[in-house]
Amino acid sequence: MKRFVNRGGLFFFLTLSIFTACRSGRSPESDLKDCNIILISIDTLRADHLHCYGYERETSPNIDRVASESIVFENAVSQSAWTLPAHASMMTGLLPSEHGLIFYDNEGLNNMKEFGTLDGNITTLAEILKTFAYTNVSYNGGAWIDPAFGLRQGFDLYRWGGRYFKYNVPKSIGWIKANPGKKFFLFLHAFDVHAPYNASPEFNVFYKYRGPSKAEEITLGMIKSLESPEYEHIVSQYDAGIRRADHELGQLFELLDESGLSEKTILIITSDHGEMLGERGKWDHIYPLYEELIRVPLIIKIPGFKRAAIKGQVPAMTSILPTVLDILGIPFDKDVMKNSLMPLIRGRDARFDVISSETGRIKRHRLCRAIRMEKWKLVYYEEANRKPRIELFDLENDPKEQQEVSKQNPQVTKELLDRLLSFQGSRRYETIKKKIDQRTLEQLKSLGYIQEK
Repeated sequence: MKRFVNRGGLFFFLTLSIFTACRSGRSPESDLKDCNIILISIDTLRADHLHCYGYERETSPNIDRVASESIVFENAVSQSAWTLPAHASMMTGLLPSEHGLIFYDNEGLNNMKEFGTLDGNITTLAEILKTFAYTNVSYNGGAWIDPAFGLRQGFDLYRWGGRYFKYNVPKSIGWIKANPGKKFFLFLHAFDVHAPYNASPEFNVFYKYRGPSKAEEITLGMIKSLESPEYEHIVSQYDAGIRRADHELGQLFELLDESGLSEKTILIITSDHGEMLGERGKWDHIYPLYEELIRVPLIIKIPGFKRAAIKGQVPAMTSILPTVLDILGIPFDKDVMKNSLMPLIRGRDARFDVISSETGRIKRHRLCRAIRMEKWKLVYYEEANRKPRIELFDLENDPKEQQEVSKQNPQVTKELLDRLLSFQGSRRYETIKKKIDQRTLEQLKSLGYIQEK
């Protein structure tokens, strides 16, 4: 497993990088070295509910248009199933068990106690880019993205703009217009797709509820069947949230095209995790690690690169930092850079044989880890005072993970389990405990993470 360069070694490494770049001349993509970067995270977005990923509903016309000019990774896998660890991996290139933000402390949160935050010794993408004269800006939905959890490291401007893109996109556009000529990294994030699903009427175009209840009073607890009109209503609300996010993002895409910034901006569209929408009788996310929770969109538009569809599996969160550095020609720690997607984008046969994902809950120490190959996926469960449990799925023949087949494939199970357990020897950081401020608590309450007493 990879080891990350901490803050103490960053100055030496980047100084060496600059010297090496000056000596080595122009790289094949040297005209990209001063590109802006825009990273868009659409929280809780499943890949299979985007039209450009094959969904029958036209949920994403603006994202589809960008995808038609981009590299689309059809099998991108998140490294966690909830917001904080996934975004920490996005910003650091580390697995959740490495950066430490892996366990969801539901009891601590409901009691408004301390919560873990990112170790300041871990170097983030924003900190690296700042060393290369980037101005780093974020307008985000707060809550798990709040500065209280440590993701602000390296940003010059890090603002809670509002829960939805309708607030954060105009603020981002305003900043871009007010800072012409600046080389920037923009991290844009919002919770349009996150529960509670409540998109406004103009985006509710997919399904007209005609059941016995009042549409505005339908809750997840009312849903008894995936064939019911109540179920169709809830899913259409989820899809309407995607359509709302897509509509607002269209304004940013239009600005990039009209201003000419598209020709000097790397645009990345992704999500931190998906959502269970009634599969296995469950809703929501965080736990465990089924495909509906970890298969996310990953769309990368690079100036000068043609549209391409890459079918092989890739690690969505841990690949973003090294891929951005690779595009910009910034050398970095080789164990981090091995997750760059640029070899694939350049057409090389550079496969990711295995990808891991991790999530957990503090209560009863419920830890779930998954190791995924193109064909096989093993899910490993640890719980306090219980024997570990294993599930094996044949993704090639059972992509929806309906049949557990570990007993039928003991050798595959053993090999994957041995490989997963070997990851435990990797370097780990400890999280720092901090008290959550009232504003962040209110944001988390609005998303349903804190229950009213």
